[in-house]
Amino acid sequence: MQYNLAKLAGLNLKKLRLKLNYTQQALANKLDFEERTIRRFEKEGINSLATLEYIADKLGVDLVATFLM
Repeated sequence: MQYNLAKLAGLNLKKLRLKLNYTQQALANKLDFEERTIRRFEKEGINSLATLEYIADKLGVDLVATFLM
């Protein structure tokens, strides 16, 4: 199955969220997003590098290792 980077980032966000034992709502609260935004990211992907950088910074994770690999 082939994914583009945006979709891969969304799938990796979900994996990270589950690893951290966050609900979508809890993650949304931590990131100052709406819960529906987290659902959309996980389902459709994350197209913005600035958004990925923001999320990585807020969660204290490495951008490339966490979202793009």
